[in-house]
Amino acid sequence: MKKLSLFLFLMCLSAFSTGSLAQGKKEPERRDIVVPIDSTIQGKQKLPSIELPEFLITGKETIDLPEFKKSAPDDKVRAVGTDNRNSGNREAERVTLGASRKEQVNLSSPTGGQNGRVEAGYGSYTTPYFLGWFGRANANGDFLLRAGYESSSGHIKNSDYRRGSGLIRGGIQLSDDFAIAPGGDARGSIEFVADSYRPYGSNRPARQRTLNTFSTGISLSSDPGEAFHYNTGLYVKGSSLSDSLKATQTQLGVEFNVQQYQRELRLLGSAAIWLGSFSSPLPHETPYFAQVRIGAQYNFSSAMDIAGGASLYGFRGSDTKNIGRVLPDLTLRIRPASGLSLVAAFQPRVENTSLKELVSSNPYLRVDAQIRQTQVLQSYLLGGGIDISSNVRASFAFRSENVQDHPIPSDSAQEGLWGVAYFGTSTTRSIDGELSLRVSDADYLGVSVSVRDSKNSETGKVLPYYPSVVISAVYSYVLPFDLKCSVTGEFLSGQYADVENRRLLKSIPVLGFSAEYSIVKGLSALLSFKNITNSNQIRFEGYKGRPFTASLGAAYSW
Repeated sequence: MKKLSLFLFLMCLSAFSTGSLAQGKKEPERRDIVVPIDSTIQGKQKLPSIELPEFLITGKETIDLPEFKKSAPDDKVRAVGTDNRNSGNREAERVTLGASRKEQVNLSSPTGGQNGRVEAGYGSYTTPYFLGWFGRANANGDFLLRAGYESSSGHIKNSDYRRGSGLIRGGIQLSDDFAIAPGGDARGSIEFVADSYRPYGSNRPARQRTLNTFSTGISLSSDPGEAFHYNTGLYVKGSSLSDSLKATQTQLGVEFNVQQYQRELRLLGSAAIWLGSFSSPLPHETPYFAQVRIGAQYNFSSAMDIAGGASLYGFRGSDTKNIGRVLPDLTLRIRPASGLSLVAAFQPRVENTSLKELVSSNPYLRVDAQIRQTQVLQSYLLGGGIDISSNVRASFAFRSENVQDHPIPSDSAQEGLWGVAYFGTSTTRSIDGELSLRVSDADYLGVSVSVRDSKNSETGKVLPYYPSVVISAVYSYVLPFDLKCSVTGEFLSGQYADVENRRLLKSIPVLGFSAEYSIVKGLSALLSFKNITNSNQIRFEGYKGRPFTASLGAAYSW
């Protein structure tokens, strides 16, 4: 711990010294085209992911806590991706296939004031829930407190569950005479999630399973308006999975990023190291992950730039020896017309996989599952985005990747549980599109579509739990008497439940409806119906999803 603290201090000291040499040079005005379609080297993309993907549909209300942090002089043009939201007065409704709609909590004003909301309700199958949050943001800082709890007796025997969560995050604006990062900001967060459920599709359905996760971190960033800019952070993550056996993982990470502007050239550098402990019922190594990247970006004009570099990786999984790789990357971004942006990229990477991510992708994995860092050795991206108007936005992306050491769910001797296998190279291709349409102040439509295929080099088969078509849509309408109604639609095509593609699960169409009626200012009544058509939702073999459910609730916002 002392060594890590010293390492962090030396990085900060180095950044401060270099920043002093920059003589306060301001970054020249430029227009960077930012493309957040998982196109960063550090970006995580589980291909295929057993956890059904989330699609961000933009609309009216805000859900992200706007940070006080100064923005760089760049006029950043959002191009493509799931992070296409602005702080301020835009909404992001996150539609999750196979689960209830998730709303991330945000404040509506980045300049001041405070906001909060408490919501509670009760639904079919004895399902009480509570969600509350409170936040505040102004020129000096921001903070957010959030807590939630839900439980259910289950729609069939042994499908009961409980889930609790809590979050505290915030930051402060540093003064211009602060020694290490004048004019920058400092941030911190603590979050925990506790899940308790049963693998009711297994041969021991009464067995209780718990998944607890914890994460905390602090970060420090310099003023992004300076020609020399850096940020550094120290993070701790932990997860524990147990039923009759137990596996735990704790990770301590240090990350550092720096960039230096020199006219039209931006020099980039980053470093990350994640160490920790790992316990498992099987003999194992302790996983670790380290990355160092050096790169540059050159702006040919306000409408075109090119960025490239190389990353050195050192890593180890729980059943592997030390591995080292050097992977280059290159990205070209152009903006041929106002509101239109295009990107072409080659961006291979190594992803720092953890126990938490493995179980998040499939909650019915065996406790003794091995961990390997996923190597995306080839990754090609073509994408674009267009803002037809302030109310109409669209984006698209084509991606092709060759992935080594991707966790593939495999049959287990324990019925209803899956092991993790690593073999061959998995090739995946996808075409993704998203449309956001604000018809008027009263109604909004959002649609997200993903068409994809996959093949493993050893089996020659489609990867298990990798549907070829995923569609998510939401339409909301506000009636004149303050009644907001929303209809959601989800579709998941049939997917194979085994490596050899012998067992095919049926496709899953799901419709939902929700309504919120404003009784008085701040107080609302809530009504929701899920799986209106009572579709037979089997997303994991042996596990039937919820049939038609209904819930009533109330919410108070301020």
